[in-house]
Amino acid sequence: MTAQLNHTIVEATDKREAATFFAEILGLPQPQAYGPFLVL
Repeated sequence: MTAQLNHTIVEATDKREAATFFAEILGLPQPQAYGPFLVL
């Protein structure tokens, strides 16, 4: 079984840096903007 996160919000001072970090360690595509959020 794989782990799945759904609608998880991470508070960060630099949202682009945080989203890129998580995308890299999780092997996901680069984050995409959706309103004020960055979606993985």
